[in-house]
Amino acid sequence: MEQLKKRKRWWYAVFLFAFFLAVLEVTGRIYLKYFLQKSATPKFRFNSFRIYEHVPGFREGDKSGNWIEINQQGFRRSSDVLMQKPLNTLRIFLMGASSAHGISSAAPFPVRHIYNNETIDVFLENLLEKEFKKKNIEVINAAVTGYQFFQQTNYLMNEIVKYDPDMIIFFDGANDCYMSNPAYNYFDWNKFQFWKKRLQQPSLSGIFDYAMLWCSKFSAFARGYLSWKGIKEAENIASVNPPHIKDANGKTLLQNHQQVVLKTWLPVLQTNFNILKQHKIKTVFALQPMLVLRNQAL
Repeated sequence: MEQLKKRKRWWYAVFLFAFFLAVLEVTGRIYLKYFLQKSATPKFRFNSFRIYEHVPGFREGDKSGNWIEINQQGFRRSSDVLMQKPLNTLRIFLMGASSAHGISSAAPFPVRHIYNNETIDVFLENLLEKEFKKKNIEVINAAVTGYQFFQQTNYLMNEIVKYDPDMIIFFDGANDCYMSNPAYNYFDWNKFQFWKKRLQQPSLSGIFDYAMLWCSKFSAFARGYLSWKGIKEAENIASVNPPHIKDANGKTLLQNHQQVVLKTWLPVLQTNFNILKQHKIKTVFALQPMLVLRNQAL
């Protein structure tokens, strides 16, 4: 009799635990779908060269249709792109981060992405088709949310140049150009370094995060947890190693920013230009003037 009671208590505990996990998962899916308007499945996966990349074939939307589609090559494009450029084709790549990708921003802007037919590359493609009617025009959105210039260097060398583009347009800057701390270490202090400690110093909390990373492939709760954890740890890195200095003196702020530019992302930008020059690919840089936007006195 006592043995039967113990079994019942054990099964009851298992039921409660399973019920608790089910509630967390349902809550996570509801929060992602109806409050954040995000997919329950992850949009990104690890990439050994550029830290992370799009999951090929990712879709996000509702019953009315998808507002974001990632093709099998990882580009924000509804149709796939052949690596071998078709004859009589003008092929342009748009690279950058969230602005080029077409992601939403903070309030009061919408939470979800804009639709694939509303992005910069689509408008440019339509304009060029009208201008060059005898050519096949491809403007391909290869922007990835959160990217910095140094990630694009690896993206160019390992993937983009293989598609034989005629031109690359960089619409970028928000994640690089706002830095104004001369002591900032561009490569070592970037916001993606929060996994370094976990990999070099394994711990129980790290093992939990590894498990949640695996679960995020199919669990909305795990995906939400990792997003929250990543944001918090990126904020912690920024508080210890601030990328910019708050200074009421506009002149000092501008001088600091110029030091950072010469030491950090400008050499990377030059590297990207040299890579494309070597491959005889035309280059356009459209940099977002973040320092000016942050301080109207400048």
